[in-house]
Amino acid sequence: MVNGELFELDVQLVPLTQYQKQGFVFETASATGVPAAQILMDNGETQFTFVADEQGNFLMTGVYESVYDIYVGAWGYHTLLLEDVVIDNNEDFIVELDKGYEDGFALDLGWITTADANVRAGFWERGEPIGTYSGANIGNPEFDMEGDLGDQCFVTGNAGGSISGDDLDGGEVVLISPAMQLASTYVSPVLEYNAWLFWVAETACPMILCL
Repeated sequence: MVNGELFELDVQLVPLTQYQKQGFVFETASATGVPAAQILMDNGETQFTFVADEQGNFLMTGVYESVYDIYVGAWGYHTLLLEDVVIDNNEDFIVELDKGYEDGFALDLGWITTADANVRAGFWERGEPIGTYSGANIGNPEFDMEGDLGDQCFVTGNAGGSISGDDLDGGEVVLISPAMQLASTYVSPVLEYNAWLFWVAETACPMILCL
């Protein structure tokens, strides 16, 4: 190659093979399909998402042959992570889920966010946390909770930069989960969660919620 001169490279590309596969997500105890179950496939370069129908059936289309980490879940069920799954032209994809309320936010299971009219920054958003610091102190961690599925959390402001660049000031932001049927299912239900809250000079900086 010579600087400033056009270099032509003639390469014949071969398209990657794409597959179409049937899938089924069912509940372990009853063997019935899980309605609206979500499927997220990630091979580190590309993501594919699918949603099951009311019977738990779904169709994978346009998926490249590769090795994927696959997240499968629905509200009211424990999210399942299947690691290093080889997708090729072999058997259909069948997954079973256990009932129970759990959400590590690896999938978007329908949480609702609201905010006061005075709030201009620091809204709840789902994403991988962007780290910020106040001197040597961590204002906003840059990683999800250890042992949690995936790398996603709900964060109040996740733009990065200075600790005051996207913090919550002047109002209230609310994060609301989908409805839970606790009284008819559990005797003494207990809610567990992990939260991070950082304050500077009476000003709330990013809060992270990881369930």
